[in-house]
Amino acid sequence: MPFMALLACFCLSSCCQGADDDFLPNDGIQDEDNSDSNQADSEGNETYTYSFVTSATQDLLDFYDTDVTITMADGTVTAKRLSTPNEAISFTSGTHQDFNVVYKSVLKNDAASRIDDARTYSFPLSAYTINVVDSKGNVVYSYSGGTGGRSVSGSRLRNNLDYFAQSYELKYNKDTAEPEQHSYNNVEYVDKDANTLTITEGETFVDLGLSVKWASKNLAMEDYTLYGSSYFAWGELKPKNGNYTWNNYNFFNTGSKAISKYNATDGLTRLNEYDDAAFYNRYFYEGNDFCRMPTAEEAQELIKNCTWTWGVYNGEYGYKVEGKGNSIFLPAAGAMGADAQHYMEQYGQPRGRGSIGSYWTSDLKENKTYPYQVAYCLCFENSNVKTEITISDANQPRYAGCTIRAVCTR
Repeated sequence: MPFMALLACFCLSSCCQGADDDFLPNDGIQDEDNSDSNQADSEGNETYTYSFVTSATQDLLDFYDTDVTITMADGTVTAKRLSTPNEAISFTSGTHQDFNVVYKSVLKNDAASRIDDARTYSFPLSAYTINVVDSKGNVVYSYSGGTGGRSVSGSRLRNNLDYFAQSYELKYNKDTAEPEQHSYNNVEYVDKDANTLTITEGETFVDLGLSVKWASKNLAMEDYTLYGSSYFAWGELKPKNGNYTWNNYNFFNTGSKAISKYNATDGLTRLNEYDDAAFYNRYFYEGNDFCRMPTAEEAQELIKNCTWTWGVYNGEYGYKVEGKGNSIFLPAAGAMGADAQHYMEQYGQPRGRGSIGSYWTSDLKENKTYPYQVAYCLCFENSNVKTEITISDANQPRYAGCTIRAVCTR
């Protein structure tokens, strides 16, 4: 097989926690029914009436709690849970100003019992209309848009009950003809059955009763941190801002299309300290000179000799790993690949965040099909079907952006 045909094996999972208390309460929010909204106030000052109309269908409202939060440039917030199809959200302001809309739908707790497997459900993706009218009734702005719609069978919907139907952000600029739109379809992950985890805190490295101590947090660089993690190609010392590919991998010669280090010529299969991101960035771990990336054997030891419990900790899904009465938390931080930039632009998060974890070890994997091209990862996936924690047998190419959890020997 040609060398460049090697692709990353990422789990196609979606992710992110969501709950009813993510949304603002009604206390202190503007009254949406203002009978004087189209009139100037008693002193003759101008007022503007904003109307945001969604295309929420009855299907969406039957199975999802759908909330709209509108934040004005001056900080004023209007929040509403939709209750009827094509519902309008109206509010007034003394100025014509920019605003942001966040539109999010989350499956209701009793949705599973009401889904008809033989039926097809239609869920349009946030078609909307914006109108801004001044106090004299003049239309200052009017726009209708959206990203179309989709439908899903009842059986498929039932199998994906842990996923949001949609999450959508709209940025309205009063000086532009068309709002900036960001629609996220089946992206955010929520596990309604996940336990809230309690983790040992206060130690940089935690004794789990193993041959090495494990760090209490993922390696995270200040300028490249997403949800508490940074993503590194194997053997690289800094994370990237963009896609992870062979062509921008440090140990790949784009001219000869060959790996330049840790290859058949030098015979190296384990990272030395100069190419170990955990050791190089040890200041993140309080300057511990004995910290480094774990070997494949040490990762396997963690899997076999500790208790693993899936749940949520500080808003992130992942595993509590417990041994000797102490614990660490490994978040399901996902991974970065050749489509990393697309995922960040479209979904605002790495592929698989909330449902998969992919942690580099310092060891290359012996692979006759792809010699010196893949490295061992500690991988896990949580889904409705099964949970696996393993040293990956998949072809995880060295260029892929995975998370790093350091270990130390003393």
